[in-house]
Amino acid sequence: MNDSLTPITAAILAGGAARRMGRTKHDLSLEDGRMMVELVLEACRVVTDQVVVCGPEIILPDLPHVTDRVEGGGPLSGLDALLASGLGDRYLVVPCDMPGLLGEDLLRLARTEGDLVVFAHDAKEPPRSLPAVLHARLGPCITERLESDDRSLHGFIANFDATYVEPPPAERLVNINDPDDWSKWCGSRDDG
Repeated sequence: MNDSLTPITAAILAGGAARRMGRTKHDLSLEDGRMMVELVLEACRVVTDQVVVCGPEIILPDLPHVTDRVEGGGPLSGLDALLASGLGDRYLVVPCDMPGLLGEDLLRLARTEGDLVVFAHDAKEPPRSLPAVLHARLGPCITERLESDDRSLHGFIANFDATYVEPPPAERLVNINDPDDWSKWCGSRDDG
């Protein structure tokens, strides 16, 4: 492993239903042919060479995959399976639908100590849930939350003593949730 990389396992969350998008998100393609998930992978590889996918094996098939232990549990299901996987002690969790993130953004999270590390947010807004760093010892807390009536990752973070890191510019934290988001994001890129 390159000594400049951080000893952490990056996990790309790519198992969502993508109902608002109307199709899978990970394979949305740019004009240059790269898929959205490949942009996320590039940012993760700046941090670590240990990258896994939480989602179907057709997504980045050359990488290890973690399968949800509970179907239909949203992001908490992916986190539950990841933290129980034994693939690492600390995980940098990045959703497949945040293509604007840069490696330097993720490095700030990965190099910050804490069991739960997230980007800071305006007090008037809900906490940002992803990307985040989670320690494997949070597994039982995530499982308990998944088994409850409240499967909100935002709620979990709001009730946990998280460590907050200065966020990158807002345009790098954009989630692609529907076709309009994708169109706007593609139109905002310098390279088209």
